[in-house]
Amino acid sequence: MQIDFSIKKVVRVRAIEFAEKHSSLSQEKKFYVYVLTDALVDDCSIRGINNLVGEPFYVGKGVRGRWERHITEALNGHTRGLRNKAKVKRIRNIMEQMVMPQVETLGPMTEAHALAWEEALIREIGRRNKRRGPLLNLTDGGIGHKGYKRSKRNRRKLSKGQLKRTPEQIEESSRKRKATNLAKYGVEFAKQIRR
Repeated sequence: MQIDFSIKKVVRVRAIEFAEKHSSLSQEKKFYVYVLTDALVDDCSIRGINNLVGEPFYVGKGVRGRWERHITEALNGHTRGLRNKAKVKRIRNIMEQMVMPQVETLGPMTEAHALAWEEALIREIGRRNKRRGPLLNLTDGGIGHKGYKRSKRNRRKLSKGQLKRTPEQIEESSRKRKATNLAKYGVEFAKQIRR
């Protein structure tokens, strides 16, 4: 996979921002960014990115065999409990044609660089749910669930659930979420959440 210089420049700046904001990010160069592609679809003209085999449908960040978990989810045979059902269905459709999804990787790199690359690639290729490209990603990448869009049905369901909770239950849930974020991302991230 070949990537234009302009994208690389944006990634460098964003990686520095991630590293400064989130001191708990790993500095080890063990992370990578992967692009899952569908080799059954020939048309792949994405500005700034060359030499991809097939149409990209998912971009992620991981260590070790992270991308393989997507294949495992598809092989398990059910989508109940999975957030990204469209991605799993796409992988199943590819595998039904006796082909495996292709995987292009960038790395190894630090976690901050991997987050920045993931975010840049998703932005450049474009998400299907935003009508900007073929990706089935539910978020814009980077840390957290930035850009995740819930369906109207899901929002109504969550709203009804909130109405049933007492103020004490809501407070307890908020306290647990803050503690989890603090443990996972560090003090600086927790301060940003409070703002």
